Amino acid sequence: MKPGNNISGLIIEGIPGSGKTSILKTITNDKGFLAKTDGSYIILNEFQTQRVLEQKDKDGILTKKDNIELLQSHLNYLSDLNTRLVEAEWCRKNQAGHTIHVIFERFHLTHLFYYSHIIWEDIASFDEILRNLNFKLCALTAGREALADRLFEQRKEDNQWNNFIKRFGNSTEKIVDFFIRQQESLMQGYENSVLPKIIIDTSNKEIFQTTDEVLDFWLTN
Repeated sequence: MKPGNNISGLIIEGIPGSGKTSILKTITNDKGFLAKTDGSYIILNEFQTQRVLEQKDKDGILTKKDNIELLQSHLNYLSDLNTRLVEAEWCRKNQAGHTIHVIFERFHLTHLFYYSHIIWEDIASFDEILRNLNFKLCALTAGREALADRLFEQRKEDNQWNNFIKRFGNSTEKIVDFFIRQQESLMQGYENSVLPKIIIDTSNKEIFQTTDEVLDFWLTN
């Protein structure tokens, strides 16, 4: 069943330092966004869409089944809601109060570039489901200089973060190289996706400018 205007979804993808979390916070605090939309809201950050698997990954027991079941569980819920809304046969012209606006910070493409045991064929069906549920994909990118600043200089007081990223290299250059490779992998998945999509380079943009671009892309038919 097609969602019609039952669901309006946005996936914000990107590597650490690309601006995902900042954009999500800005959108959810944007009175303009709330004024432009009507209906209900489901907003999941990366803790629910990917990082819930961190402990299993750390313990070395994470499997492909865990990744697939996590993604499937979120889509099952939305698919069930959509089915019920389609069956309701809303008859009032231009009605929007039933629309569900959904934002996922990270989703299937993160699982692709983050985990070596996941390949495109594992998530291709999810991409199709997301298209049928009226989702759009926004991939945020950043250049090497911007990444180095955001990963190190802007978070130099965050000891937990600094200890975490040391696992990816023994120098700033090698750590940035690691995330650049992740970004390249993300772009490969982006090219495969059948979703309406956009790439936004956040390197030299203010947060509010990027947020406006994301919202214009998402909310414009």
